[in-house]
Amino acid sequence: AKDIAQLSPDTPDILSLQNGMGNMEELLKWFPAKQLFGGVTYQASYEQNPGDILHTGSSKTIIAPMDSKRLDASKAYAVCLTSCGFPTAAAEAAQLETLLWQKLLVNAVINPLTAIYQLKNGQLLQDKTIVQEMKDLANEGVNVARAQGIEVDFASVWQNIVDTCD
Repeated sequence: AKDIAQLSPDTPDILSLQNGMGNMEELLKWFPAKQLFGGVTYQASYEQNPGDILHTGSSKTIIAPMDSKRLDASKAYAVCLTSCGFPTAAAEAAQLETLLWQKLLVNAVINPLTAIYQLKNGQLLQDKTIVQEMKDLANEGVNVARAQGIEVDFASVWQNIVDTCD
């Protein structure tokens, strides 16, 4: 972020679709909120061989401005991304943190279990024991988010998990 900020005082808008948390806070150290947009994208892939990643599916992408006055810009970026083959929706600035937490919880449920059981996303839902583990992990994650003051509900998180596995 620091390197980008030093390129020009007229830095254009920045859209961050990184997994994980904290990247928006890092960008805010260097750029005004009015230039920043964050979001989530649900993509599926797996490693066929070391360094050989196969993209196996696309789902939704949702973006939101950091500044509530920039929703129209988010909508314009969503139209642009959609026209390029990445179906994208725009959300209100107030929804951004919830969207990021929901994606974090999807990753926190799916990624470790696919690694532990050496399964692809879609295979997780075929085993009742694993499905229960997934629900337990999702519920725990929802409780952690709520303890942090984040409005997430189990049903939405679970639906995102199921959609990502399908």
